[in-house]
Amino acid sequence: MLGGAAILVAVAGTACAVVAPSPKQAASAAEELPPSTANVERGNLSAMVSLDGILTYRARSDGSPYSVINQARGTYTSLPDPGDKVNCGDVLYRVNDKPVLLLCGTVPAYRDLRTGDVGEDVRQLNQNLHTLGYDAAAGVQIDGGDNNFSSETRKALEALQRDKGFDLRDTVADAALEVQLQQAQAALASAQAAYDKLAHSPLTQDVAAAATAVDVAKAQLAAAQHASDAAQTTAEKGAAAAQVAVANAQQALADAQQNAATIPGIVQQQIQQAKAKLYADQTTWDAQAGRGAATKEQRQSALDADQAAIDQATASAKQQLVQAQQTVNQAQQALKTAAANLEAVQAKDGQAVQAAHDQVASAEAAVGQAQAGYNKTAARPPKADLDAAAAQVAAEKAAVQLALSNLDAAGELHMDDAVFLPGPVRVVKVTGMLGGSAAASAPSQAATSASASGGPPAEPGAQVLSVTSDTPEVQVELDPSQQSEVQPGDAAQITLPGNKSVTGKVDRLGRVAQVPSGQDKNAGAATIPAYISLDDPDKARGLDQAPVHVEITTEGVDSALSVPVTALVGKSGGGFAVEVVRDGGRRELVAVKLGLFDTAGGRVEVEGDLGEGDRVVVPSS
Repeated sequence: MLGGAAILVAVAGTACAVVAPSPKQAASAAEELPPSTANVERGNLSAMVSLDGILTYRARSDGSPYSVINQARGTYTSLPDPGDKVNCGDVLYRVNDKPVLLLCGTVPAYRDLRTGDVGEDVRQLNQNLHTLGYDAAAGVQIDGGDNNFSSETRKALEALQRDKGFDLRDTVADAALEVQLQQAQAALASAQAAYDKLAHSPLTQDVAAAATAVDVAKAQLAAAQHASDAAQTTAEKGAAAAQVAVANAQQALADAQQNAATIPGIVQQQIQQAKAKLYADQTTWDAQAGRGAATKEQRQSALDADQAAIDQATASAKQQLVQAQQTVNQAQQALKTAAANLEAVQAKDGQAVQAAHDQVASAEAAVGQAQAGYNKTAARPPKADLDAAAAQVAAEKAAVQLALSNLDAAGELHMDDAVFLPGPVRVVKVTGMLGGSAAASAPSQAATSASASGGPPAEPGAQVLSVTSDTPEVQVELDPSQQSEVQPGDAAQITLPGNKSVTGKVDRLGRVAQVPSGQDKNAGAATIPAYISLDDPDKARGLDQAPVHVEITTEGVDSALSVPVTALVGKSGGGFAVEVVRDGGRRELVAVKLGLFDTAGGRVEVEGDLGEGDRVVVPSS
């Protein structure tokens, strides 16, 4: 956005005062040929702040180094040198020849860490063990985000300690103690769960579950009773149908026997009738033959027919008797079958009824058990039971503590075993003295001598080192006129010694104003530190405290119409103008509104009656 206020233009330390020319000067300038000109251009412009800074290494947010606080007692037997780089997982220094490790993390060591501990300090220990690969080396797997000191943490920590020279016990003995600890912890968890359940009894959810169990048992009893009734009904119906079948078979047998008993008399009557007819016909034919009314052949033919009727009646009688006996036999067999079926139905249905009765009895017992369980669940536990459960928890806690004590020598991270810092470090200053001795309570003779010689003893809580990260960054001081312009994220161009240029961006701004040493302590001299990260830090390694020049791009515009700053002239009524050379050499003073000043390019954004490619007058070089 173009600004409309009058501006004093200064570029690269050279002040160019813009004033309005007099009419005589303008006429004189119009007669000068040819004028020096520059083109009106369209392109990108950027505003920059130029500063001198110092190349340093990233540390705390205010630029100060991290303090390494010793927690070990004894004598410093190994210390790093200023400029040394120490990675996470490496030995930082030694006390009594015992290594003190550097581990990555933002939470300083404030307690000993052992199996069962939980917290952010445990999480960063797990992260270190996993990142450094000591979980894999120990044959276990650790979640770097887990905040629990598990048996896997212990095994990975032992692998780290052995690798870095810690004095640990025999692995086989440790494994046996580890099993002992796990068993004790499992027993404690079980005892605690039992106590908690008793202490909070009756729990609403447990009572509700017990009541539900009673309802379920009652529903199952009702279902069993219904099934028993159905089985009894089915048995009764089956027996009734089988009994009807037996009765029907008995009746059929009686009918067959009665029919068989009547057939001989009927047949005998039929035979007698046929014989009587033969006798009557014989007498009749004999009489007719005596009178000559019939021939012998006729007589014999008629008698033969009567005899055939007798034979047929006799044969029919025999057949009817056989058939009647067969019917009787069939009826007897049907009766036996019906009787056997009745017996089978009664046996089968009797089993089903008995099974249904057994189910009812079982369901009744289940209802009784469920009701007893409900009564027990809904009642408060006796005090004696609570006391016994509490005593068991106390005993198991003592067992766990004993197991932990047995494991104290290995797989445990003591406060004095490691120093936690955000990442790999570069040693800036060594405040401890190699050979400085410890003072547990009152300083010893050796400690006094060491202190007198300038080296503080290896005493818990004493600073031993000052360190930074190993990542180079640039620190500059912003004066009051620049503090509102520069913001985190602004791009920066850094010129290193040897005129080597690298890129970066503003990482953070200081929060506390400072007065440079040697200047009066007044508000106008106060500066705010700004810290610039490098896009490629490796290009600046080895140049600690080297002076650099920094140009910070604070803002920019795209496709802006611009002219050289030297082309600006002041208008007598206020504002600015440029002198445009039109076709034929005619000069025209054109009013413009000013926008962004590109200090590096010596140009300024303008808006007015001119376009890209126009020529504007500039001072002769």
